[in-house]
Amino acid sequence: MNTTNNPLHPVLADWFFQAPVVSGSARYLGGYSIGIDRQIVAVIGPRRSGKSTVCRQAIQTLISSGVPHSNIVYVNFEDERLLPAGAGLLTGLPDAHRELVDVDAKHPLFYFLDEVQNVPAWSQWIRRMTEMDRKVRIIITGSSSRLLSREIATELRGRADTVEIFPFSFREYLLFKKQLPSRPDKMLLHSSQAPKFLRYFMEYLTGGGFPERFQVKDEQLLLQGYFRGMFVRDLIERFGIGHTRIFGDYLKIQLQRFASLCSLGSLQGDLKAIGHSTAKTTLAQYLDHAKDGFLLFDVPIFANKITEQLRNPVKIYAIDNGLVRSIRFSSTEDQGRYLENLVYLELRRCRKEIFYCKDQAECDFLIAEKGRPQQAIQVCWDLSQPQTLARELRGLMETMDRYKLKEGLILTRHETGEKRVGNRVIRILPAWWWALQEQ
Repeated sequence: MNTTNNPLHPVLADWFFQAPVVSGSARYLGGYSIGIDRQIVAVIGPRRSGKSTVCRQAIQTLISSGVPHSNIVYVNFEDERLLPAGAGLLTGLPDAHRELVDVDAKHPLFYFLDEVQNVPAWSQWIRRMTEMDRKVRIIITGSSSRLLSREIATELRGRADTVEIFPFSFREYLLFKKQLPSRPDKMLLHSSQAPKFLRYFMEYLTGGGFPERFQVKDEQLLLQGYFRGMFVRDLIERFGIGHTRIFGDYLKIQLQRFASLCSLGSLQGDLKAIGHSTAKTTLAQYLDHAKDGFLLFDVPIFANKITEQLRNPVKIYAIDNGLVRSIRFSSTEDQGRYLENLVYLELRRCRKEIFYCKDQAECDFLIAEKGRPQQAIQVCWDLSQPQTLARELRGLMETMDRYKLKEGLILTRHETGEKRVGNRVIRILPAWWWALQEQ
C-alpha cells in the first residue's frame, strides 16, 4: 500500500497520536448503552440528538475496562479530508490501521464508523469484515437522512442491534442539571422537594430535550435550524420530494395539530383550502417520510382486525416539544397536548406497543404486550373541573371494561389521588413523578 496517498492516514494519526475527545460531553446516557455482545451495532435517531456522543462515551467505557486504545478505531466520514468518499476507502481501513499502530491480539477490534452512509458499499464491507473475523465489533452511526432502521434491517440482514437515540428524557434532563433524585419513590412525591421537580418538569415540557439547547442563548433559533436541517437533508433531499411547498405546508399542519387525530381526508381538505391538490396516497407517503426522518410518529387505534385499524385515523406525535414550539404558534390551551406528547415520547423510548382507543369516548394510550392490552392511560393537564374529571374517567373506564383491565392511570401536571369505581382502581399521578420511574 502506498501510505502517502491514503487519505485515512492523517485522520487515523489524529485519532491515535492525539488525546481523543471521549468524555466531558453534554450527552447523559440514562438508559442508553452500547453493548459488545453483537458484532454490529447501529446507532440511529434524529439529527443532533447525541448519537456521536454516545459512541464517544462507549469508547471511554472500553478504554476504562482495559481495551487498548490501539484496538479502537474511530472515523468520522464527514471529515473533509475523506471527501469525496470512494468505495475503496473502507477497504483500506484495516491496513491503514495496522500501519500506524500495533494491535493487541488479546482484545477484539472495535471500529466506530460515524456517518458511514457517506461511503459507497459500506454494508458489504461490514458483512465481509464480520464474517472474516468473529472478534471484530463494528458500531455505525448515521444521520436519519440516509441510515434508517428499515435500511439497516435490509442492508445487514438482521445481523445488527439497533440503539435509538432520542433527545433527553426527563431523567436525563435532571441528570444533566445534576438534580436527579437518588430515590424517586412515593416519599419524594409528597416531600417538600416536589415543587422543585415540578418546576424543572415545566422547563423541560416547554423547552424539550435536544442537548445543545442547554448550551446556547437563543434556543429557538437553534431549534428552527434543526427543523430546517431535517426538512431539507433528512426529507427533501433523501426522498427527492419535488413539491417542497406542499410538503412544507403538510408538515406545518401536522405540527400544528400534534397529539390529535389525523385522517387523510381531513388533511386533503385542509391542503385544498390553501390551494394544494394532493392525492391521499401522496399524503400517506409524506407521513412515512416524516416518520423515517424521526420528525413525526403515528399511533393507530387498537383493533383486532387490521382493516378496522387501517380505516381509522391515527394520532400524530412529534419528536420534541421544544422543536414544535420553535416553529408554531402556541397558547396556554396547548399545554395538555404538550403533556400528552411528552408522555408518548417516554413510552416510545421504552419501546412500548402503543395504541389509542375510541368508542363512545377516547382513551389516549392503550399499552399492549405481544398484542394483549396491559395498561390504559389518560393524560390531562388539570382535573379540577368536575366535567373534565368525568370525561377522562369515561374514556378510561370504557377501555378498561372492554379489555378487562383492573387498574387505570391518569397523568396530570401535578395532581395525586386514587379513585375506585366498582372493582376498578384509577390512580392519578403527576407526570413528572411518573416520568422518573422505570417504565
